[in-house]
Amino acid sequence: MAKTKKKAKKVKAGPSWVRRLFGFVLIYGSIACLAFAGVSYALILYLAQSLPNPREALVASGAAPIQIVARDGSVLANYGPNQGDWVDYPDIPVDMINAILAIEDRRFFDHAGLDFIGIARAAFSNVRAGGITEGGSTITQQLAKNLYLTPSRTLTRKLREAMLAIALENRFTKQEILAAYLNRVYLGSGAYGIEAASFRYFGKSARQLSLGEAALLAGIVKAPSRLSPKVDRTASLERRDLVLKAMARDGYILESEAALVSALPLKVIRTASQPQMRYFTDWVSAQVRERYPTGDKRLKVVTTLDPKAQAAAQAAVRAHLPRDHEPTKDLQTAMVALSDDGAIQAMVGGRSYKASSYNRATQSVRQPGSAFKTFVYLAALENGLSPASKLRDTPIQLGDYAPKNYGGRSTGQLLTLADAYSRSVNTIAVKLGERVDRPRVARVAKRLGITTPIVVEPSIALGTSEVKILELAAAYAAIANGGYRIQPYAILEVRLPRGELLQPYEVAPRLSEPVRVVDARIAWQMSQLMQGAAQRGTGKNALRAGRLIAGKTGTTQRGQDGWFVGFSDRLTAAVWVGRDDNKPVAGLTGGGMPARVWGDFIAQAQSGEPQRQLLRRTGISRQGPNNALQGVVTAAGS
Repeated sequence: MAKTKKKAKKVKAGPSWVRRLFGFVLIYGSIACLAFAGVSYALILYLAQSLPNPREALVASGAAPIQIVARDGSVLANYGPNQGDWVDYPDIPVDMINAILAIEDRRFFDHAGLDFIGIARAAFSNVRAGGITEGGSTITQQLAKNLYLTPSRTLTRKLREAMLAIALENRFTKQEILAAYLNRVYLGSGAYGIEAASFRYFGKSARQLSLGEAALLAGIVKAPSRLSPKVDRTASLERRDLVLKAMARDGYILESEAALVSALPLKVIRTASQPQMRYFTDWVSAQVRERYPTGDKRLKVVTTLDPKAQAAAQAAVRAHLPRDHEPTKDLQTAMVALSDDGAIQAMVGGRSYKASSYNRATQSVRQPGSAFKTFVYLAALENGLSPASKLRDTPIQLGDYAPKNYGGRSTGQLLTLADAYSRSVNTIAVKLGERVDRPRVARVAKRLGITTPIVVEPSIALGTSEVKILELAAAYAAIANGGYRIQPYAILEVRLPRGELLQPYEVAPRLSEPVRVVDARIAWQMSQLMQGAAQRGTGKNALRAGRLIAGKTGTTQRGQDGWFVGFSDRLTAAVWVGRDDNKPVAGLTGGGMPARVWGDFIAQAQSGEPQRQLLRRTGISRQGPNNALQGVVTAAGS
């Protein structure tokens, strides 16, 4: 009995300190867990209400993506992340959906944002492998990370990712989440989303993806920079086959179907690389970035560039520039072509964009040589002289300045202005400059669009002041269009992803009412002088254009620069050839390589087009999508 009582007494003894601690932890721990769960749930509900629609979220931080297209809608370049147009869930091929589920998130339609089975499986695999070989993130978690978080691997980021995933599941349907993921996921080679990737790799919309193509895209997700077919085709196809096996495992396709598709060849398109186009698109991109510095949406920029004219410009330059193995391989060139209203149709900024991205067409300033004489003769015509007025080709001395003709001789002949211009006689040009007053010549050049400093000295008539290539082309375009000042421009409109037109892109001074800078009669007379220079003077090599043209050559004194600037019945173009280091080029004249390049360009750019009169208008009306300026010259003799 004593033993029994002793045992009972021991059982009835008060709780030990261990039991008291356990009870304390149990009670207060439960309260803390309930409080944490409540706060977390409230935070998740708040997040769910405040999350932006994934359709509106950017794919990457930094500058907004810009797509630049030609006037016909063809894509010229993509800057920043390349994000395709949104593909709604019903339009996504079933094979694409099944492929991404099979390889990335088998239980996507069953979990609430977190897949605890997948997390446990990944943890076990990683422990057994002794490192991270498998992830347990769901598609919803990946979407949360892509849209709202940084890619850093920290515990805090993972916790935020988990909460955001649950919030996404509370706010959006499974179909909306999956569509957002497929439209935002990075798929290598700069492509974000299945639409951009489908066009990048297969040249078609994601709506038309085949089973094999869908499996390949789904396989890229694991390591986009490595598994892109443009980076490692073999690895990409191996991963595609793994996706097909996973689809067969989950019952989406038959094993025989997977084997058949794996055996079929998969065609991945080659991207047509046109680095020379980058001179133009870089210039446009910089203007858009400056105009919309805080923009955070993808922009589509419609430009004035004509693909046919651009291809002609690149072909003409390539045909005439020295090859890389030739002694003059460092010879550079630039070309720009404009329509009557200043719309840029083609641009070449150098012989090789890969070798040098410096855009000589827009950035470089060079001496125009005799191409500047056009302003001298315009000033003379405005001062009452005519193409039939005569001056004698005799030496002239102005202080220490004694200009000489090309070849060093003066003929002593009495020449009409038309003949003197076509032969590019230096002595007569200088005499004209002195007769009409040098400052007046400078004012004419400024009036037509030259903005670079002009030194008013006797050599002004021979083009010793530097000009920009683009501006010289624009000045000649003012003659071609009948006497109206133009401002070169390249941007027609800028649109947001859904097609909303931003505030119309205006480039001053594109005015509703054109500004006349040359009288119509004077413009016609000047065009007659320029036709003579091309047909029977120094610019005869440009006649290979095969149509009616007007233009002027330019050669600097030591052969550092060669020019041909002129217009056809539709285009005004300037071609410059020289060296970046300003060293002389043996045998270089404006009537040589520049004129040949110009002529070939016009021939190709306007092939198949009927011949029109050279001077087109005295008044302007705006018609067509590119705001082309149109009209007819009514001056006598046109």
